[in-house]
Amino acid sequence: MTATAYAMVSQVRYGELKTRLALAAFIGATAWFMVPGVWPAAWFGAVLLTQALDWLVFRRFREAPSWEPDRAYVVLCCATTVLSVVVYAGITA
Repeated sequence: MTATAYAMVSQVRYGELKTRLALAAFIGATAWFMVPGVWPAAWFGAVLLTQALDWLVFRRFREAPSWEPDRAYVVLCCATTVLSVVVYAGITA
């Protein structure tokens, strides 16, 4: 991908952050009503942490859209996104 493509992905992920967090809050609250306990709150906390990590990793592209990442940073971005998706989907387990 080009540097501008990474910057575009970063902007989209940043724009959708509030939606992802609001949906996670709704899902977590619904899960807690269905099965009260610590796990829905723990899941929501994990979602908050991974979304914060995602925000931090992708922030570099928002600050400098023309910055060209090296392979290690691309791997970090991919790993962060995978971790976020795995944690977000973890409530279904």
